[in-house]
Amino acid sequence: LYCGVSYITGWGKEKFNLDRMLHRGAYAAEGAVPLHTEWTLKNLFSKLIGITPEYSRGDKVIAWGLFAYSFIYKFGIIFLAVIIWNMFSPRSAAWWGYYFLITVMIVPGIVSAFTAVWFTVGGVRDLRQLFRDLQSRGTVNNLDDGRVEGHVSLADKAAFEKIEKENA
Repeated sequence: LYCGVSYITGWGKEKFNLDRMLHRGAYAAEGAVPLHTEWTLKNLFSKLIGITPEYSRGDKVIAWGLFAYSFIYKFGIIFLAVIIWNMFSPRSAAWWGYYFLITVMIVPGIVSAFTAVWFTVGGVRDLRQLFRDLQSRGTVNNLDDGRVEGHVSLADKAAFEKIEKENA
């Protein structure tokens, strides 16, 4: 319904330039790191997982860890390996009880406890850094509040007008 209404109400209107609003492509800020679009065997898994050049080493560890947990452990070992093993050597009901206890309760509990500690420590550290950055920031642009007029943010519109006045 959302897509249908958006398509009908957008009929004949000028297409919104999302690259301009997000400062991508031709509108990228100076010094911005462009996203690499080529696919090679070397970066295949990184592209599939969603790792970009902006990822820090810790972000890459988290992304690869989540991939390993989801695909290798949960799908490869817990699902496929157990199904194949059970085809040749069926397990008892008691064995399945322990299997589900470990795979549904214990391992996810350990992972969630680790994640809670990781997010708490990282969140407190980043919150402190945010307050330090806010305290030491320079001038404030009151037009940079997210509003858009004529497919351009107000902050960009003011900057364009300033450049036009200087060039005139």
